Amino acid sequence: GLLWVFFVVIDTPGDFWGRVTIENSEVRLSRDASGVVIIKGTTDKDFVRGLGYAHAHDRLVQMLLQRIVARGQLSTLNPSPSSLEIDKLFRKLNLEGRTRAKLRELSEEQQKLLESYSAGVNEFIQTQWLPIEVKISPLAADPWTIEDSLSIVQLFAYVGLQTMQTDSENFVLHAINLGNNATISELHRLFPDQVPPTLDEEMIQAIQSLREFPQIVSKDKFLGVSMLSEQIGSNNWVVSGAHTESGKPLQANDPHLQVDRLPAIFYEFIYKQGEEFTSGVSAPGFPGVIMGRTQHISFGLTYGVADQVDYFIEDIKNGEVLRPEGKRVAIRHRMEDIHQKDGETIHYSVFETEDGCVLELTNQYNVVTDIPDGKYVSSKWAWDHMTSNRLPDMGHKQNYRTVADALKLNPVSCNYLIADTQGNIAYQQSGLVPKRNPKYPIMLPLPAWWEDAVWNTIRSADDGLKVKNPESGFIATANNDVTLLDSTFDINCISFHMGPYRAQRANDILRKQIESGQKVNIELMKEMQLDLYSLRAERVLPQLLPLLPSSMYSLELSNWDMNYYFDSRGALLFELLYGEIVGTMAGHLLRDVDAGKYVMQNTTMKRVIYHYFDDVFVDPTQKNSALYGNEDRDAMVKRIAEQLLGASSSVQWVVDRQHTYGSVLMPITYKNIFWHDQTSIFDYGPYVQDGSPVVLMVGDYRENEGKSWNSGAAWRYVTDLDNYISYTSVPGGPSGNW
Repeated sequence: GLLWVFFVVIDTPGDFWGRVTIENSEVRLSRDASGVVIIKGTTDKDFVRGLGYAHAHDRLVQMLLQRIVARGQLSTLNPSPSSLEIDKLFRKLNLEGRTRAKLRELSEEQQKLLESYSAGVNEFIQTQWLPIEVKISPLAADPWTIEDSLSIVQLFAYVGLQTMQTDSENFVLHAINLGNNATISELHRLFPDQVPPTLDEEMIQAIQSLREFPQIVSKDKFLGVSMLSEQIGSNNWVVSGAHTESGKPLQANDPHLQVDRLPAIFYEFIYKQGEEFTSGVSAPGFPGVIMGRTQHISFGLTYGVADQVDYFIEDIKNGEVLRPEGKRVAIRHRMEDIHQKDGETIHYSVFETEDGCVLELTNQYNVVTDIPDGKYVSSKWAWDHMTSNRLPDMGHKQNYRTVADALKLNPVSCNYLIADTQGNIAYQQSGLVPKRNPKYPIMLPLPAWWEDAVWNTIRSADDGLKVKNPESGFIATANNDVTLLDSTFDINCISFHMGPYRAQRANDILRKQIESGQKVNIELMKEMQLDLYSLRAERVLPQLLPLLPSSMYSLELSNWDMNYYFDSRGALLFELLYGEIVGTMAGHLLRDVDAGKYVMQNTTMKRVIYHYFDDVFVDPTQKNSALYGNEDRDAMVKRIAEQLLGASSSVQWVVDRQHTYGSVLMPITYKNIFWHDQTSIFDYGPYVQDGSPVVLMVGDYRENEGKSWNSGAAWRYVTDLDNYISYTSVPGGPSGNW
């Protein structure tokens, strides 16, 4: 079961921690019975001062590790090939350079708030005993700065969020590069809203003649930085008071990130200022509330899957790139020195165009003219156009409208749900969305020399999707295609999403409850967060069952109740069989079945594009799709099912009846983020994790290059605006110290 913690915001002192004077202002710090920090002050700056001090007290090592990653300096701490790849990624993104540019645009009030947060962090660093990790490693506890906080924001925006978008577009890019005209047709059938039935011949030839580009697939390993891709989905839903027992809105939220780590990603807090309070979660390293509530409002988010990164095809000749009307412009060269722990320095070249595109090169070149003439891939991130007016101010909001007006400014792509004590519920989209030419598909790499292919502006925050008080009386999102919330919304901003199943399941449960005449209560909200029923299985299994061989294994699968209990035999057999089928379909598209299986079982594609294969699989008009190779659908399924579930099966998990298959019985060991690579004595586990990427109780387990990752609910939150109680759960607890 799940341990729920609840805190009630009332005027009790809690366990006294102390008074801290920061910037000549006194802040009181204590903890409640669950270890959640309580900050008391008299101004907004007191909140960020106290939060900075508390972050440093409980999570300094986490903050310093994040800072070193954002700076592209991980190799100075833990030299390895994977660390070097991470350093190259963030040097290429140039987070520090972006941050310096944004500093000049901050308003005076924004700068003062960030300075007050830094003052809180530095008060702890300068006056208290520092963690042993700082004393024995190159993890420098030099003063925290505004630049560090802004870099952390960009780190969170890219890690695990935009990497999924770029991986998905890489998948399509790779398929076109390897394929032919039949491949284009299959891509259109697979992604009908993203890939047109025919592509411009110039684009196809450019993609198929690429000299080098960042591959996502390999029979040996995933070539991306896999440790940065652990966002697997989030859920949130909000119910109008017209349908609740209390008569006030209820809200639930559970963002899903990597959870097999100590300390937790998020940091819970309560802030009290006179009669006002704010409670929720923050991100160590940055001041502010990510999700939570006050006595007036509640808000939570899921990742919004808006496409904020685009690929382009570059035509390079003599160190210049081609642009419209035959114009050629020079490529800029930036040299990054990446220092290793052993003293060696790696010189890493980054090449950029004047319109903000970064070349995605797999080979190292020392100067621009070393790059051979030919076709290459570049990328452009919308955060190049982030300005200070896209940083939300969440202070003292009284109702959904003022909250929505603030949240829409968030540069990160989010699906916000909001409720207020006046009874309103609302949806608000956020994120920096490029202002693209609508005549081009948004998920295909456009030739950069086409007219208006490379965008140079972003859409106004007012363009984002918004919904208020729908007739249904509830709203639910789960990284799905939220444009379906409003049929009149006509901005194409989503290229790939994580499928319809979780959002549909939440909608089904709430709709059934309301239509039955029963009121929604807190207990139902909690139960929904632990729901293990799979609508994907409900959709696919009827297609599979008639094609199964006659065996006791097939009988076990046919008797499955479609719930992902960790010891479910049916769930194990379904994942084994259907995972093999989808991987084989992807392999036919990529001209390499082994690579297809690897991609669909071990990379982010398992969680992003899987549902597009479901659409093809259940479509009776596509039983002869080329995705089934030289067979039709039924013949391929029968062949695979006989191999895996037939009476003569030799698959260990099937024959030995062992529940050791990672997608169902997911072992989880909580690993200290600093110590784990050196010793396991600070680890906790193994335990067993329930869930699946396609059910409301989201969970996933992956292994790669000898390492494992578990993803799940990084924070569970349920609240009723009729009172001041929040029910929450944070894996890893409040502190990294105890």
